Amino acid sequence: MAELLGTLGFEVKLCLNLSSLEIMTVVFEMSKENFKHHGMFLMFYSGHGGNGTIWGHQDMTSNISGNVVPLKPKSTGDETVDESESDDDSESNEHLVQLDFLFDAFQPKNAHKSLRGKPKVFLWDCCRGFNFDKCGIKGDPTPDETYTPPKNTDFLYSYATAADFVAHVGSDETTDGLSLWTYCLQKRFRENKDSYHLEELLTLIQNDVSELVKKTKKRQAANHNSFL
Repeated sequence: MAELLGTLGFEVKLCLNLSSLEIMTVVFEMSKENFKHHGMFLMFYSGHGGNGTIWGHQDMTSNISGNVVPLKPKSTGDETVDESESDDDSESNEHLVQLDFLFDAFQPKNAHKSLRGKPKVFLWDCCRGFNFDKCGIKGDPTPDETYTPPKNTDFLYSYATAADFVAHVGSDETTDGLSLWTYCLQKRFRENKDSYHLEELLTLIQNDVSELVKKTKKRQAANHNSFL
């Protein structure tokens, strides 16, 4: 992967077998670097992970069911341990890297000012939980009707704003009284519906919303998630 990114013009910093603390340190330091002569930041992670977390090297173990899970915190001797939960698949916060922490390091208020307005791309090659998708081949795999696609197949989710944040309505002058996102969506589909793929249109709409919030002095970031 490092070789591929190098051929694509990236200046690559290769980090191998880092602990959770080392991962957080490297990412935090990268967010403070000057990107004046770079067009974007990209992080590629390949390893173990959970729901909203990744795990550093030597921070995981195998439980009785064979799954790789984070190490449990060492007992202080003061707490009562429920033996029924000793071999579960729960995640211990002590040895996890919260993805929100990594993302927050690159927010405008925290990252180097040279990163403002430039793409910050994060690619995660890891598990996102302990569940196995039970969909798939049922019985004879030859007939099409016996195949059940994996969960979320063919879904696309598009949101006017980021999770936990409000979506704004514009004014009659700027958005014809519509919400910022709906105004940009309608405008793009009317003008470019025959020129771009749906996901390309949604990316353009996200950019349009970003430009519009500058004019309206509101804060909002549209986004979408695709399983198409």
